[in-house]
Amino acid sequence: MKSPAIIVAALVASASAFAPPTTWQTFPLPLVPANLTFNLDYLSALPTGASAKAITKANICIHGLSRDVGNCFAFDKDILDRSTSVILAPVFPSSNAACKSVSPDKTASSTSGLWTTCDGYANGNQPSNLPKGLNTAASIGDSFSMLDTFVSSLQTTYPSLKQINVVGFGLGAQFAQRYGALTQIYDTVVKQNVTLNFIVSSADTWLYTQESLPVASAWSKGLSAAASDFQRPSPRDVYQANCVDQWNAFPYGMTNVGSDYMANRGGKWGGYASTQVVKMTYVFNGDDNFQTGDDTSCASAFQGPKSDRVARQQLYVQFLNTVFKPVSPVTTVTVPGCPHDANCFYIEASRVLALRQLLF
Repeated sequence: MKSPAIIVAALVASASAFAPPTTWQTFPLPLVPANLTFNLDYLSALPTGASAKAITKANICIHGLSRDVGNCFAFDKDILDRSTSVILAPVFPSSNAACKSVSPDKTASSTSGLWTTCDGYANGNQPSNLPKGLNTAASIGDSFSMLDTFVSSLQTTYPSLKQINVVGFGLGAQFAQRYGALTQIYDTVVKQNVTLNFIVSSADTWLYTQESLPVASAWSKGLSAAASDFQRPSPRDVYQANCVDQWNAFPYGMTNVGSDYMANRGGKWGGYASTQVVKMTYVFNGDDNFQTGDDTSCASAFQGPKSDRVARQQLYVQFLNTVFKPVSPVTTVTVPGCPHDANCFYIEASRVLALRQLLF
């Protein structure tokens, strides 16, 4: 029997040979004052021969820790060619050596954002190299504002657009989920008559928007967990875990939200539970359940089994559907056969009918 590593390598090799051709593009961000220049770079792919007017779906793929946006295009180009979808993969570069790589064949331009921490972009924070003299309160200075502006512009570029999918895996999923909770773009989306769908998978932790976490006795229940299985941790538990000030702090919960996006909006957060145009699809990456998570914080320990991303994600789905209760219930899909590997995940996701119909 072949090892998982050999299987993943074979999948990557077979996908790269048939992946769609991609193009690097630059999206100019509106700044105050207007004479300043700052951009969001992104990699894109269109169906062969398709015009912008033919596009009805836009998939915004958010990269993970490694910044490898090439993973977003790990599928057979024939799938894209038979669709009316465009793939758009923005890049949020970092100056940190542990996570600064950007591929394929791309280094950050001098006029694009550069984050000093690996995960700062996933929290809606500002890059370290904003232009001098920028009015940050009136400008597009943080990663979530950048995405707001990018999303708002898509219908101008693609006039037939009816659906936007914000897709993420790992840290990319955390970006997408946190952005979905905080963004104030929903009024714009409603006016454009566009459906916005967040498709996420394999995050270490999730943003709980209420002070109700899964009780330890319910961790094994997964998608059978009920509303009563989510409670505020006892003072004794958080004290013993030395987590009094952290268990509900952002990005695990909604206290002390240290996001530049929120700071520039008076601390108000979005209303994604109350609008019909917002959909949420949580994808279970079937073989990502015995991996060691990167997040070892005390707050992370309250969200479910330590080394089981699938179990944590199942519990979070139940929190959303039984406690948070969005207008549109969360839907779930399972992608079999991948460890915590974004390239393998996107290859396999394109072969799952339910996801292929959503994306293409």
